[in-house]
Amino acid sequence: MPNFKVIGRGAKTNRKRTRVYRAIDEDTARNFAEQEGTAVESIEELPSPPAAPELVALAESVGLGLSEAPTRMEAVHSLLVHAIHRGLVFEITDGGTAYDQDMNEVQWRARIRPLAIQCSPQGWRVKCEVEPIGTYLIGPGTEAGDIRLFLIEDFDTLKLV
Repeated sequence: MPNFKVIGRGAKTNRKRTRVYRAIDEDTARNFAEQEGTAVESIEELPSPPAAPELVALAESVGLGLSEAPTRMEAVHSLLVHAIHRGLVFEITDGGTAYDQDMNEVQWRARIRPLAIQCSPQGWRVKCEVEPIGTYLIGPGTEAGDIRLFLIEDFDTLKLV
């Protein structure tokens, strides 16, 4: 999912605004900006970051052939589509913030089994069956068997289980 840099002016204040939106296309980025009260002057698609060597190595370890210099999104998307077809399970080690039973802030970790990929205005989402590693009172998934949607961009590190 590309990022778009939108430059415009506040409809009410006339102050200059620059925002970055993650969107399917330029029209969707324009709509996001206009919904926030921005009169759009220009939109620029930002370059996609390259895939990390660890991500490319993981894709190759499951038999995926990626392009010579894949972007991070291309690599993650290909890997998740492959995982859906093969029933692969991944471990997320940096899944965001959660809270344990004592309401201490901790890193959320879980095993996920991707079930489907779907498009949303914010980007590609992967529907996953979640099995938390640890006990969490509050977090992205707290019970084994939970079904959750995650933005693909949120997957920074995946480890094959």
